[in-house]
Amino acid sequence: MHWQSLPNDRVRPDQFCFVMTNLARHLRLSATCSVLLIFLAGCSPGQTESKSSLSPPSSEQAVRPESNTSELVAVKTETEPAWVGSLACRECHSQRHESYLDSHHSRSLTKIDPKAEQLNVTIDHPKSHRRYEVAQRGDSVWHVEKLLESDQETSAMPPLVLSEFPIQYVMGSAKFAKSYLVADGDFLLQAPLTWYAKADAYAMSPGYDTPMHGSFSRSLTDQCLFCHAGNVERKPDNNPHHFTIHEMSIGCERCHGAGSQHVDYHRSVAGKNEASSPVPPVAKLIQPAKLSRLEAESLCAQCHRQGLAPISAPGKQDWDFHPGQDFAKVKFNYDLITTDPPETGFVGHFAQLGQSKCYQQSEMTCITCHSPHQHASGEALHQLRRKQCNSCHQNEVDSCGLELEVRMDQAKNRCVTCHMPVRDSKVPHTSTNDHRIAVHQPQTQEPSLLTSPIVLPLQEPPESMNTAVAERMDALGLFLLYRMNTGNPHMNELARNANQALADIANSGHGDAEVFGALAMLTYLQLQSSPSSSASVNQQREYAVRCAQEAIRLSLDPNGNPKPTEAFGDAMEIAGTFFSKAGQHRSAAEVFSELTAIRRRKDDWATLGLSLSRLGANEQAALALRHAIHIFAADPYLYETLAIILQKSDPEEANRCSAIAKRLRATLD
Repeated sequence: MHWQSLPNDRVRPDQFCFVMTNLARHLRLSATCSVLLIFLAGCSPGQTESKSSLSPPSSEQAVRPESNTSELVAVKTETEPAWVGSLACRECHSQRHESYLDSHHSRSLTKIDPKAEQLNVTIDHPKSHRRYEVAQRGDSVWHVEKLLESDQETSAMPPLVLSEFPIQYVMGSAKFAKSYLVADGDFLLQAPLTWYAKADAYAMSPGYDTPMHGSFSRSLTDQCLFCHAGNVERKPDNNPHHFTIHEMSIGCERCHGAGSQHVDYHRSVAGKNEASSPVPPVAKLIQPAKLSRLEAESLCAQCHRQGLAPISAPGKQDWDFHPGQDFAKVKFNYDLITTDPPETGFVGHFAQLGQSKCYQQSEMTCITCHSPHQHASGEALHQLRRKQCNSCHQNEVDSCGLELEVRMDQAKNRCVTCHMPVRDSKVPHTSTNDHRIAVHQPQTQEPSLLTSPIVLPLQEPPESMNTAVAERMDALGLFLLYRMNTGNPHMNELARNANQALADIANSGHGDAEVFGALAMLTYLQLQSSPSSSASVNQQREYAVRCAQEAIRLSLDPNGNPKPTEAFGDAMEIAGTFFSKAGQHRSAAEVFSELTAIRRRKDDWATLGLSLSRLGANEQAALALRHAIHIFAADPYLYETLAIILQKSDPEEANRCSAIAKRLRATLD
């Protein structure tokens, strides 16, 4: 919800009263979380009340506040080798390393090089009324965002610079595109501009070609970089937004495993007769060609089996995956089919390949056709692909239903041209081969929109996975797909299914912080999108806050310190909004002060500013509003609110803010 749209009516705390008996006495909590849980419980630390049920408004079945997640979290006990980086591999494997340098993986994330970039370029984006400039300043490349105005009164005024940042990293090999990353303190952000190879030009980054895109507010996590960086490690605060990049590009160890024990052993025996004794198992690296089909596919799946909704296993993150494992033990991915026939997506290779008879009737994997160490192009690539096809379809004359003359005329006798045609992708200005490997028939009709979308899991649960864990993944996948489509009436069934699935898990006693955080946010989102009676609204608010409170409790470590996960952030946001509506501005300020320390969102800073101003701390409130503007400078509400706060202390600055707000609002009308 936008901070300006919060209703002004004060809500009594007793309307949301529920109890978690004396939590502050039983848990060693951080000061803010202690105050939060006590207030949400509706009692002081010395009070004792009976527990109320945590039931959804539409269900008579109670959700148990005391959740047991011990069955869901796997404990890692083995000693694991450390990462050494791809340069260490070059000592003995120079030829392999050279072939790796020819791969796109070796250029997945690099430092910005001004010589490799198009400079002094201006790109207008009329949809969002923004103008972007790519300019070199000294040794740095800067992306500058300005307000694009057409009003005659403002045309003579100096351009309004909204944001400007020096580029730190280039993300992408440039085969399809290059995106750009900037740093703002401890946060790494994606720039709104991307360079596309097919167009040889800049355009808006994926997801930014909209009237109200996020400017420089898209903050990356270590999970975002998993498919572009070789090795990333979270900082001691365990915040997914705060990390150190140890190896920039995708390296050898992402497929062959961490190499410290391998390198240490071979360095220790260098110059000796290595053949006199077998290599110990701990010193052996993963050989992808010797893996099972599932394990080999997981090497590629860690990045290339991406769905709309990625869900991590309990207690896991992407970087817990090691070559030789099933990636589904770490993460599930879900897609959403909304049309009949389904659209062909850019990252749908795994789902497409699974539909192919070539795949179904053989043991082929991704590396049957794709080798990181084999880099053919042009006619040599087509010859390689034909050879790969003929390894199974040995009789080329009988395998293809077309005469050679026809094949030559239609596709130069190139198997891939006919059976894996190039399709446009969902990513702008890019295309990719259809991996269904089929005899494709011309499409005779336009895809029709499905009344009820179909959820498509992109993996099978591992045999060793607890059923409760698999059900948790499915439920969170439903929720995330709905969250990405909030406001779309075709997604209402998703919301109902997600609510039921999440509530069932919570009722079973297996609900963790993510489950309760999803229940809280799902209810919160539905409150914003569907009008209800006053009594129903109060009941839904109570339920949302109860779930948020439980998510917060489950996010605390044994020392009472919160784990800065997305679920914790969502729960704190809902709780802080409740405080603000209830007139508890000091508690709201404490909550949003903690939120601004763990994530970078303009609404957090804006609500913090409003809470501080209502407490009379106008100087601190103004600082918070300025920080919100720094994050997203195209919101006129932020300037209008700041102008009100500054009206008495600095009327000249207040007038300047009002003038900027007027210019911004003119582009919205």
